[in-house]
Amino acid sequence: MKPKLLLFISFFVFALALSSQAQTGKIWGYVFNGSQDSAKISNTEVNFLVYKGHNLIDDSSHVARTNKSGKFILANLKIDTTLIFYPRTSFHDIVYYGKGIRLSKSEPARETDIVVYDTTTDKSNIQIQMDHIFIEENENVVTVKEILMLQNYGTKTYTGTPVTEAGHFHVLEFPLPENFENVQILTPQAQESMTIEGNMLIDTGLFPPGMRQLSFQYDIPNPGKSWHFSRPIAFPTGSINIFLSQPDLTIEGPGIVPMGEFPIRNISYQRFAVKHLMPGMPLEITLKNLSGGSKSIDLQWIVLGAVVIMFIFGIGYTMLKPAKK
Repeated sequence: MKPKLLLFISFFVFALALSSQAQTGKIWGYVFNGSQDSAKISNTEVNFLVYKGHNLIDDSSHVARTNKSGKFILANLKIDTTLIFYPRTSFHDIVYYGKGIRLSKSEPARETDIVVYDTTTDKSNIQIQMDHIFIEENENVVTVKEILMLQNYGTKTYTGTPVTEAGHFHVLEFPLPENFENVQILTPQAQESMTIEGNMLIDTGLFPPGMRQLSFQYDIPNPGKSWHFSRPIAFPTGSINIFLSQPDLTIEGPGIVPMGEFPIRNISYQRFAVKHLMPGMPLEITLKNLSGGSKSIDLQWIVLGAVVIMFIFGIGYTMLKPAKK
């Protein structure tokens, strides 16, 4: 009886061990230097951010370090499909992230790598692939919305110009017109990195190799019957497309060519384009046929008419009023 009992206990302990092992997982990967033919980086710390849904629940408990081969391993992780692990590391004082990983019983061990880059202030590899400008007028206010797709063709992170006293970099700069107001950053990832200094909208987010999208808008109040805007081109730009949603509006400027109607989400836009712009060249836009000027004139005539009517009424009332006996 005792041998059977010992055998049963041994089997039970072995089963518990297997069950415990099956409930844990691991994440592994490499840290590569994308500026040096993907050379692996050894002895660097990798910290994991743990999210549950959209909530960060842990940013310091899970830490690993790369070995001589640039490999890191984070083991004995609880398998919970509601958790997402994001690896991050710092290189040249810049934080880089790897792809988020979710562990499951079917995939208890998964790989996620981190690519880091050297830095540069040389902007020759930065280009604007696409620049869409949407302009509309509503109640004597011109609203300008701009959507840009930029690309860093190089192998290094572009840092722009360091601003020591502010403690950040001027990476991308976008001149704003005079009298602008109500600036809105429409790209969620850029809302923390965008700032306004004077008449300049500045992105302080460092630009690693690859694509970046930026979108923002602003208002121009009381532009009158026409509005002119000019700004220098900072990066080589393949094309700028300008869209007007109101058929009465027209636009003029050097190199601007009408391209006909263009439907977007059941709205028919007038599309204009200017192509092949190089740094230093000006982008000049003159928007015409705005209603602002005519509205102000109409208001003046209305006020003047009201004054005349009151004056005439006053004279008539005085003449008709019976004299005192």
